[in-house]
Amino acid sequence: DEGMGEESGAIVVDKPFAEMTLEEMIWASYANIELPFTGEMEIDKTDADAVAFYLGTNDVTFKRGVVSEAMISSVAHSVVVLEMEDAAAAEAAAATLKETAPVGKWVCVIPEQSGTAHRDNFVMMAMSNSAEAILANFAALQ
Repeated sequence: DEGMGEESGAIVVDKPFAEMTLEEMIWASYANIELPFTGEMEIDKTDADAVAFYLGTNDVTFKRGVVSEAMISSVAHSVVVLEMEDAAAAEAAAATLKETAPVGKWVCVIPEQSGTAHRDNFVMMAMSNSAEAILANFAALQ
């Protein structure tokens, strides 16, 4: 994976939002935020258990999804970006995911913040001690 091995937050994405990959949307949203070491991977939408693990539900149908998580399991940090069919689906998914976010999946740690943001046909769900800043960065991407 192209982001592996690099210090989180060190990846600078210099392109317009409309041209970013899902991974680049996450990396750009990490700007100026102190984060744990993270790794990104595609969410296998055909694996119901994996989808439920990352989203807390199987009720959100998406075209493609990428998750960025802390590589140390005792750190509560997960950011998901989903590409949806259209903007209405992204808005609906944001509302659903705000309710279903699996903030207890780390068992021994819970993130201080969680939430969602959507723009165009993309939705981001963040569960992290920096979730609000990450979501604000996502919303502000040009």
